Amino acid sequence: MNIYLIGFRCTGKSTLGKMIAQKTGQPFVDLDAMVIKAAGKTIAALVAESGWTAFRALEKEALDEVSRLKSAVVATGGGIVLDPANVITLRRTGRVIWLVASPDEIIRRMGGDLVNQEQRPSLTGSNTLTEVETVLKERKALYRSAAHQVVDTEGIEIRRLAAVILNGK
Repeated sequence: MNIYLIGFRCTGKSTLGKMIAQKTGQPFVDLDAMVIKAAGKTIAALVAESGWTAFRALEKEALDEVSRLKSAVVATGGGIVLDPANVITLRRTGRVIWLVASPDEIIRRMGGDLVNQEQRPSLTGSNTLTEVETVLKERKALYRSAAHQVVDTEGIEIRRLAAVILNGK
């Protein structure tokens, strides 16, 4: 069964996903990296040239491909839950873990994430705090309804977080 990590930017999906994959011997898949490879450009460039609709279409294709795997650890994009069909695919083909952190913690992590800064376009055009708070509010119910498990990633060492997920508690 696949393990899907969902949540807002910088909640630990890629970092934690790599650790879980290492501990379990399962392959790690980053959906954003698949989209970047398929598009031949960064997410920011794709969105600037073709819009969010084009990005979401490539994201859906990547999820459909990955969902055929039987045992992978998958870091999804933060907006994967915006499409109800994606949520159905996630829940049907794996265990969905929603990683959460406070807006302040997300912003702190974003400041240290150069990949996030260079490749991820603004979602709202607002200042960072307003954007994080607004998008989290909009997506909270979607994340909740998609998730089999919710894990708060704030202030907890990554090895402990991996153990919590692997133990399913």
